[in-house]
Amino acid sequence: MNRCLALAFSAMIVSLPASSDAEDVTRPFTLSVGESVLGHTLEAGYRFNNRFGMRGMYGNGSTSIDTSIEGNTYDGDVALGGFGLIFDYYTSSNAFRLSAGAITLDHVFDGATTGSTIVNGTAYTAPLNVNARFDRSLAPMISMGVQTPIRNSRFVFTGDLGVVYTGSASAIGSDPTNTISQSDIDAELSDINETLDDLPIAPFVKVGIGFSF
Repeated sequence: MNRCLALAFSAMIVSLPASSDAEDVTRPFTLSVGESVLGHTLEAGYRFNNRFGMRGMYGNGSTSIDTSIEGNTYDGDVALGGFGLIFDYYTSSNAFRLSAGAITLDHVFDGATTGSTIVNGTAYTAPLNVNARFDRSLAPMISMGVQTPIRNSRFVFTGDLGVVYTGSASAIGSDPTNTISQSDIDAELSDINETLDDLPIAPFVKVGIGFSF
């Protein structure tokens, strides 16, 4: 999903005119819907003037994921969601912006190994169920983005591309068949948590269509 969002954002940036139509701040409010790393996203924004604005957003959704961690392949679902508060500084083009703020991270991964499972160096036929989530409930973020009218109408395109400091994440696991020894599970989870701690930054991507008034 992140790759699709990034491609959509990049395509719109390329298609924008070099000196984009100035956003009409006589219509300072914007409501938009779209997609982001928080899932399906609803956003409300307000422009104080040509330079400064702020936005609040809410996201919710889910996605299926196949990933490899510590040599095992996991098949599962990620529940997405969270709130965000973002402050914007618009450049002289009045469409491009630099942003900073914070978002909550209500993401949860639930999955299980597929095929042969290697746990602490031992091969098992039983699956290992894993539940993982971020330890940090509030994460700072920075981004660059754009908000520009579509064909001089009240409809606007809005997009952001940046990074979120997610900090560490933690995983817990279990074997529903009671085949894998608990000591092996604990050792495997320790390795997984060390891997998750090495990924403190995640991409922040959002694209949407809105209406200004």
